[in-house]
Amino acid sequence: MYLDIADLRATLTGIRERSASGSRLVVLYHSPGWMLWLARVLVRFANEPLRSVFTVSQMRALLGDYGFEVTRDDGLPDLGARSSPEAARAVRGINHMRIVTADGPA
Repeated sequence: MYLDIADLRATLTGIRERSASGSRLVVLYHSPGWMLWLARVLVRFANEPLRSVFTVSQMRALLGDYGFEVTRDDGLPDLGARSSPEAARAVRGINHMRIVTADGPA
């Protein structure tokens, strides 16, 4: 989200090199959508640029390049709906944010 692709790749390299075998990685990322457009406008006023956006398949491929195997990839509304009615209401419009869980190389 705040990192460009080169910085993300450097970060994933560091995580892979410093993590124990089979470690789990959890990443919050932005996916395309109309809410992302609105979020970009709003965070621009706070000088917080959004530099990366991924589809589910792009994130899976990126993590795969570093040996991470995706085990889950959920949108915030899906996670909220599984948590509680209150959480579901709180995140129902946040369709551009996803959380991916991946297991590292064994």
